[in-house]
Amino acid sequence: MRALILAMVLTAQPNLFEPKEFSSEAIFAAVATCMDRAMDSGMSSVAAVPMCGCLTDAVRLNAKKGVKPTDPTLEQQARCHAESAGQQPKKKPGKTGT
Repeated sequence: MRALILAMVLTAQPNLFEPKEFSSEAIFAAVATCMDRAMDSGMSSVAAVPMCGCLTDAVRLNAKKGVKPTDPTLEQQARCHAESAGQQPKKKPGKTGT
């Protein structure tokens, strides 16, 4: 699986229809990499799927907004982990969403 992920990352083409969006190969590679790491850490696939989808959505959002680096913020990571565990994330006073 890791060889496939590496190949996808190295050969991912740009999104030809929406240059500010990730290509399907880049999205697949992000989800697959996350799933691989989550499964290695002992997380169940039931919990890993929504968490990896959420983290990939955060990366896509950050890239679209021009945030550098595009890695999920700590707040986004906490939200994704809470969502995958079926919990509501703790909100900071005065903060609304991500």
